[in-house]
Amino acid sequence: MPTDNVDIALNNHKQNDEVNIVWLKRDLRLSDHEPLAASIKSGLTLLYYVFEPLLIADPHYDERHWRFILQSIQDINTQLASYNTAVYVYYGEVIAGLNEIQKRFKISSLYSHEEVGILSTFERDKTVKSWCNSQNITWFESASGAVSRGKKNRNNWDSHWHKVMKAEPHQPTLSSAVFVNNEVLVNLAKPSLPPTWYTHDEFMLKGGELWAHKMLQSFLTERGKNYHYDISKPHESRKSCSRLSPYLAWGI
Repeated sequence: MPTDNVDIALNNHKQNDEVNIVWLKRDLRLSDHEPLAASIKSGLTLLYYVFEPLLIADPHYDERHWRFILQSIQDINTQLASYNTAVYVYYGEVIAGLNEIQKRFKISSLYSHEEVGILSTFERDKTVKSWCNSQNITWFESASGAVSRGKKNRNNWDSHWHKVMKAEPHQPTLSSAVFVNNEVLVNLAKPSLPPTWYTHDEFMLKGGELWAHKMLQSFLTERGKNYHYDISKPHESRKSCSRLSPYLAWGI
């Protein structure tokens, strides 16, 4: 448990203390996370995830997605338990959740990965950007993988891809972090999520970094042995494929 660099007395955060927000989207992990690493170096940090009605109602998504995401957040919280913090989960619009945080803290900066999503998330990000500007909050966005936004052509995409893939991971130093603690988080507005999101469906993959590693290990040591034979077979491929797609899709 970290005690050297993080004063546990910071349990008593002052009203209007400056805080950095790490807005989690499709990056539900604590390792190789540039926004989190940057926020930790800058000061007091709060991790934030929003279940947005506009996405919950979107036909691209289903309850299985929200259950998987919630499980992934619970996995992150297990890792954060020794640091006396957790992800602040909000149900509603992103800006409404940020305003809720503003009641307790002064948001200094917002950190996140650029989201490679759908039109509604792109439009939402433009709205959040305008709000940040109106509040004098600096929003630092890190690229997602090797995706480059705003390009007019694909020139030199391959050299850029190789550069990104060979780069050293951005590893947050959790032991030196000053996090908003659980005693404060418990007083922020809490969402009421559907009970079915908390009930695991045994026919679905379980979210979280722990299960991602288990799935990868089972593929590399056993299930993948017949991958090239079974990948095109509807029944056999259920076992022989990697099953890593949902973990990669949600940045685990």
